Parts: sequence; C-alpha cells; structure tokens
Amino acid sequence: MSWPPDDDERREILRLFPATADRRAVWEMVETAVRIFLETAESDEAHRILLRQIGKTGAKTVEKLRALALELSRFPLDRDAAALLQHVDALAQICTAAEIRAAIYLLRSRKGRLFSGLSLAWTGPGKGDMPISEQGPFVEFMESIVNRVLPPHAIDVKRWVPREKARRKALDVINERFAGQSHLVVSETYLTDSSGQRNPD
Repeated sequence: MSWPPDDDERREILRLFPATADRRAVWEMVETAVRIFLETAESDEAHRILLRQIGKTGAKTVEKLRALALELSRFPLDRDAAALLQHVDALAQICTAAEIRAAIYLLRSRKGRLFSGLSLAWTGPGKGDMPISEQGPFVEFMESIVNRVLPPHAIDVKRWVPREKARRKALDVINERFAGQSHLVVSETYLTDSSGQRNPD
C-alpha cells in the first residue's frame, strides 16, 4: 500500500466511522498527521546522523580523556583537578545519551506523533471509541493508514492504546493544575501561548 489512498480506498477507510462522524474533518486530520510524519523524515534523519556523530566522536575523545584522567588520578588532586575528572564522566554520559537518542527516541517520537494524530481524528471528529483491543474498527482504521507509510506491523494497537490514554490523561491533569496560572495551554498536539500561536511539542 502507498500514500495517498485512491478515492475508493479512502471511502472504504471512512466507512469504519460511525454515522455521526464528520468524515471531512476526519480526513483533514488524517492527511495532516501523515503529511507531518512524511515531511519530518528528512530532518529527523539529519538529526539522527548528527546525534550519532556526537556520540561516536565524543566516545573516542572521552576514551582518550579517561586514559589521561587515570594518569592524573595517580597524583594528589586539588579541587580543580578533581572537578576535571568529574567532567570526563559527564562527557561520557552525554555521548551515551546521544547514541541512545539517535537509535531509539527520534523514531519513536515521530511515529508516536503520527499515531496520536490519527487517534485524535478517530476520537474527535470521528466520534469513535478507542478500545484496548486487537481487532475492531479502530484497529482497522489505524492499520489502514499506518501500513501505508510504515512497514507492516509497525503498530501494535492493543499495546499502544494504554500509553495514548495515559498521555491524554497527563495533558488533562497539566491543564487542570495550571488553569489560569500560565500563559500556555497544552492541547493534544500543541503548546499554545496567550497569543494563540501554536508550537509543536
């Protein structure tokens, strides 16, 4: 399957929604979620490459610094020398974090934004429920879109739904906690400031 679906395929997908759904609004949200996912692929890849370079380049440097620090630790250390040794450990942690983020976080966060955007189309203008299930209209809907832009089985809907529900609940709690106390409003997909300007989270 590929993106976008043809007219017949789109109508078949939209048949999964209840009669009360605003199908036009649903499809606009679907198109937006997919467009953002596809458009961020190149920048995410460039980001990933840069993080990997930081991790690898830094790792080589840190290993050299560690060897030198080991030599330094054989001498009596004053406060400044001891601080230098601590900085070597901090650099090692930065390199590890960069490697982990490059390998895992960027892909997960980009996919997560796609999945959340689609689920919001389903529960918002789509007027559908988001059950924790391996089958049913919601699962069919998610898979019908996701499988067009990602390899098959890229989403396990039953396992993903609890995380999405927890994410939405956390946003509700944040908004309730800071209602009237901040110039920022957290929505499902955006941080909105007092001027109405949306900032992707």
